[in-house]
Amino acid sequence: MEVLEYLERKIKELEIDRVQTLADLDLVKEKIEKADAQRGTQPGTPNYHKWSEILRGLESELDKSRVHLTAVEADLELKRHKLEDYRQKAAEAEAYRAALPQRILEMSIEEVGQLTAEEIAQLQEYELRQAALAEAESAAMAEAQADQPESAPAPKAPAQAAPPPPPPTPPTPPAAATDRRLPPALKKIAEGDTGNVTLDEFQLLTEVYVSLIELPALDQKTERLLDIIEKALLQINTAFGSLRESWERIAANAGD
Repeated sequence: MEVLEYLERKIKELEIDRVQTLADLDLVKEKIEKADAQRGTQPGTPNYHKWSEILRGLESELDKSRVHLTAVEADLELKRHKLEDYRQKAAEAEAYRAALPQRILEMSIEEVGQLTAEEIAQLQEYELRQAALAEAESAAMAEAQADQPESAPAPKAPAQAAPPPPPPTPPTPPAAATDRRLPPALKKIAEGDTGNVTLDEFQLLTEVYVSLIELPALDQKTERLLDIIEKALLQINTAFGSLRESWERIAANAGD
């Protein structure tokens, strides 16, 4: 946002400079007109040469102001173009970050493993910002409701037929399913780095899996997430099984 603030500030400064330069030009033109009129009334006198010197100075000042105005307008156009371009790129980047959580729900475990560290960081940043925004909106709504004066109860309306029930909505995935720790854990598994999955990440995967299978119904996207988590847990279980077998062989050899 520093670039955006800088461009907006420079544009305001240039706009003020442009207005002031236009006013200076008008003032110099007015002075030139008056000086030329004074010189015309005194031909052949010493004052004629005096007013000629004044006119030359005013015309030089006029030229400098015109050059300055041209430079200001060119810089102003450039800054406006840069600001528009920056805003467009910022909007595209924000749209990309906003779509990243949904993209991950539709990815296979192999595709999750191909996420870059930057994409994971963007996802985490987006989730933190969305959580803060939701908290701020909730606080604002609570404050607005508290400020509303109590009113007398409205008269009862005549009985009407009950409206039809709303169509069923797809189940909402548990909050853990969007935990910012989930993509890095899935990335480790997709890269075959099961040995570096932490206990905290394993517990998170288990929590999400249990939460999903307890849902009364699953839509296509949630089923995809469940499939990814299930495969991840199977890989971890296989790795733990191999580790257990190795330990048992070592223990048996030590006993012999």
